[in-house]
Amino acid sequence: MKPSFKLLTLSATLLSCALGVSGQAQANAYAIVTDNIRNGFIFATVGGAPVLPGNPLINFANPSSSSSSGATLNGTGTSSNVVGANPDADASNGTGSNPVRTNEQVFVSGGGTTYYTPFGQLPTAYSWGDAIVVTEQSATGTPIVARNAAESNIPITGFADATGRNDSSTLLNVTLDVTGACNPGTVNCQVDFSFEADPYIQAILDAAAAGVIARGALTVTVTLTPVGGLVPIFAWAPNGDCPGGIGACSGIVGGTELADAENLNQTQQAIVPGTTQTFSGPYAADVFGFYHAITNPLAPGQYTLALSMVEHTDVRRTVPEPTTLALLGLGMVGVAWARRRSKQA
Repeated sequence: MKPSFKLLTLSATLLSCALGVSGQAQANAYAIVTDNIRNGFIFATVGGAPVLPGNPLINFANPSSSSSSGATLNGTGTSSNVVGANPDADASNGTGSNPVRTNEQVFVSGGGTTYYTPFGQLPTAYSWGDAIVVTEQSATGTPIVARNAAESNIPITGFADATGRNDSSTLLNVTLDVTGACNPGTVNCQVDFSFEADPYIQAILDAAAAGVIARGALTVTVTLTPVGGLVPIFAWAPNGDCPGGIGACSGIVGGTELADAENLNQTQQAIVPGTTQTFSGPYAADVFGFYHAITNPLAPGQYTLALSMVEHTDVRRTVPEPTTLALLGLGMVGVAWARRRSKQA
């Protein structure tokens, strides 16, 4: 009877351990991505000197901007898209998110900058995205200010994603007059871009999860494309490879990068349980980096200027069910018992 008693005792012990694992303290698959853009300026130069808005040689039309958001939780959720001047997309939430995100749920830092308020790792599942263009550049000198964010959290099992996005598209006209102005090699006409950014990404996976991912992705791009053309003649995707100024800058085509503080086009992901990936923390510390680029001389013609900033999260978490763990424990006991009987035979 002793072997049977030991078998039952061991089985009960493994079963209790299995149930204990399933009842561990709260753990999460979690990701957040945010970006604040401020002091954004776009201006034209002729012969190396800035020109005022409305210059007949090189000028901009009014921008057509949009903000959009989207979020899902276990496959369903909401989305929002707003087009027009200073667009503000409503906050989107995955279906059943708890808590529910309200539009422009923000706080003001000690330095006076407005940041989105994160929920963090909670014992409840949620997913949200939000975006706004606070101000657009004007002839009176108002700078571009925009922010967006995405945050997703899965505490037990499930999957979620979220997106915050701001886009702007503007027509740029470069003309040629009889004096030869705006003719590359004679009088160079160019477009200058500058802004400040405070990005943040964090992806966390708890140690107890399986079949999981926590990913946050950030993209910021500026392109200039001839109207009717498919390939941009200027494309800038800051990647932080020359923060000190002109150097071996690889984040630009068709222009010169003058400052590139951090990588604004990257993904941080945790795919190994028990890991955390963070970029450009701490959050809301008012640490803005400077970005500056200028196009090569432009030939006369009409161009589309496009600016885009996108944040996206993707998280998934599963754990073995308690019954699966219990059956696994009993199976291990059975194997051990069979081996013992084999040795006794």
